[in-house]
Amino acid sequence: MIRLIFLVISKTDIVISKKGMREDLKGWKFHDVIELASQYDEGFKILMELLEDHDPIVRKNALYVIEDMIKNNTIDHEKVKLALDKIIKLTNDSDERVSLEAIETLNLILDKIELDHESYEKATNALMRIVKSGMPILSEYAAEGLGSIGAKIAVIASKIISWLFSLIKSGQKRETQSAAITALTEMAYKTNNKKIVDRIVRGMAEVLDEPDSYIRERALNALERLITRRDMVSKQTLSLTLKKIQPLLRDEKLKEKAELVKERILKVAQIDEERNEVISYKKQLEVDQYTISDIEILLDSGKQEIVAEMSRHNPEVLEKIIELLSSDNYARRIDALWIISRIVPYIGPTKAYSILPILGDFLKSKNRWVRDTAAKTLAEIYAQYPGTSHYILSLLDVLLKSNNNKDIESALLLLKEINDKIVNPKILKGSILLMADLLDRHDVRPTVLGFMAQQAEHLPKLDNETLKTLMEKLKSIYGDEGGRYDEIIASLIDVIDDILKMRQKQKVQG
Repeated sequence: MIRLIFLVISKTDIVISKKGMREDLKGWKFHDVIELASQYDEGFKILMELLEDHDPIVRKNALYVIEDMIKNNTIDHEKVKLALDKIIKLTNDSDERVSLEAIETLNLILDKIELDHESYEKATNALMRIVKSGMPILSEYAAEGLGSIGAKIAVIASKIISWLFSLIKSGQKRETQSAAITALTEMAYKTNNKKIVDRIVRGMAEVLDEPDSYIRERALNALERLITRRDMVSKQTLSLTLKKIQPLLRDEKLKEKAELVKERILKVAQIDEERNEVISYKKQLEVDQYTISDIEILLDSGKQEIVAEMSRHNPEVLEKIIELLSSDNYARRIDALWIISRIVPYIGPTKAYSILPILGDFLKSKNRWVRDTAAKTLAEIYAQYPGTSHYILSLLDVLLKSNNNKDIESALLLLKEINDKIVNPKILKGSILLMADLLDRHDVRPTVLGFMAQQAEHLPKLDNETLKTLMEKLKSIYGDEGGRYDEIIASLIDVIDDILKMRQKQKVQG
């Protein structure tokens, strides 16, 4: 039986089946729906109605159709404005997948279409709510949209810049602080308003005085990226930044990031070393002589660092490098990985999330350098965007359950890189429980025990239940293999026992 989704009566009359369109959306069949919604007012009207369907799959896929129409320029801008209120409402949908799709659709609209002031205000209020909520993934995508609005509308930027900085400094949860920094960074990177750029860079320099090392590291990442805007930042603000990073050059954890910011300043400006002040901007940078068409030649010539520098300054070059991560040419993929590993602060949330699966594949490579670089890059992205913890957890789960010892080693390598940056108790707990099961496997036992001993300093971050589970597992293998690993097992048991006793004592003392 053939199901008709529409029936043409004449050149001007058409009957479209709402049920047929709905079934196509639910079945992930987009071609006819896109054609009908693009070519016929009745089709678009039905699509708008399906944004309110009771089934979240239908709502999500209706949003996807709108995105496709915007990307391919097959939708009238007035129709987009008609859909805007429904899209904004869906950013607060009960189903998180629908909310995320709605935010992505809204971000695309903000990027591609000029709206009236009232519409920008509505979008701003919705995105501010999501950013403040600190919901993983959602807040990071919302931050990108908020940055786009601020970059376009100076009046709105003036209103939200102080609010965003207040979120960073007010002891909000980490996801909220991270999203606020992302929004400010995207805004300053995209706008052509010098006052906005300078205000945000100055504010980020002041954030370097915050006690939280994670916030200072994120601010350093933002500054490294924003200083590429050169003469959009005043000499006074650049000099302030130079002064603020001086103490961090002696900080064991942050000195590498601080050095990168200083290096970035030295690339774009002339410095008075004695007074530690910016005298003037360099009129010509080395990368200015190259264009996107030179990328292949530069890579063939071994000049990856120049291409990395171009990526920092030119969004089109960055887009090209991300495309090369999936190239059929293995050498090009490796070039792209090397470059991406050095420019993570320049990658916005959308692009960062899009390359996670590719980096996950690199983590399974037979090449040790590729695995190491992928692990470091994934950890850097995680530190930049905490919402990636969902992907990181699922990747660790797959690798730690693998029968391939190299996969397990890669998982432990990734976990170490993450813990070196910022310990996430959720990721740590999930990984420790998976590793406890791995202790039954003789082939990987020494690797897992070695990792646990190396990371023992993080055991106090685990809850009592997880610690007890791990301790029982360690006790069960004590004496195995002729007591070959008893010394390290006993040490771990002692550490866990001390933590549990200390907590019990603190509980008794009130």
